[in-house]
Amino acid sequence: MKESSSQSASGRGSFLGDVRFSLIAKTVYLATRVALPPLVLAHVPLADYGVWSVAFIVVSYLGLTATGFASVYVRRGAIAHLDGDIATLSRLLSTGVACLGIMSLLILAALWAGLPHLLGALGVDPELRATAGTLVFGACAVFLADISLGAYAYLLHGIGRIRDEQRIWVIAFLGEVVIAVALLLHGFGIVSLLIAFALRYVFSIGAAAWVAHRALPGLCLDPRLFDRVQLREFFGFGLAVQVSSLCANALHSAERVLAALLLGAPAAA
Repeated sequence: MKESSSQSASGRGSFLGDVRFSLIAKTVYLATRVALPPLVLAHVPLADYGVWSVAFIVVSYLGLTATGFASVYVRRGAIAHLDGDIATLSRLLSTGVACLGIMSLLILAALWAGLPHLLGALGVDPELRATAGTLVFGACAVFLADISLGAYAYLLHGIGRIRDEQRIWVIAFLGEVVIAVALLLHGFGIVSLLIAFALRYVFSIGAAAWVAHRALPGLCLDPRLFDRVQLREFFGFGLAVQVSSLCANALHSAERVLAALLLGAPAAA
């Protein structure tokens, strides 16, 4: 009985520690997001920063393609981990990465074809279209790569390695800020933000994959492990979460979308 009580207290302590770490991490993240825009605007015109804001309107909607999938990784990953079933975790990972990889390529192709019309609809000035095309397509490509291979981070969350996943996130976003500031100071302009954004996700994807494979010996990412049973889970439970997220995101970004459509890209910034 005493041993059981001790384990229960230890579990609660670990959980509370994870919660405290997460709250501190999110506070630091908030501080960097508040501090960065004035610094950026000291080195680039408002119109250029408006284009970067437009890029993240698009990115926020692309993020909806992963919301339901992330929930499946966490939910099914937790169940398989409790059962010690590494084979199911491998099939889950391989199926999710394959599906989202194909979806990401199709989305990128559609975005490339429709990008001129999209930039026009969002009020990007003609002289900024070339820069805007690079920023929007580049940011979306980076984000879609993370959506596909970011499965490792969701899996870490599902198997209870939340602190590890949070540490990677903190190091990644702090590194992004440092790189962005260094590039801005060296005159790279608004492209500094895209380069820093890309390097952030290269690091976070690689680090999460390394931690996941160390935590789960035998975990395998292999197209031959594609599993139709897991696919039904992604498009069943995952799709329900997806619809809910779509409604939430529309409400969250409505003012930026309307500002861009009615007043142009600088208003979105």
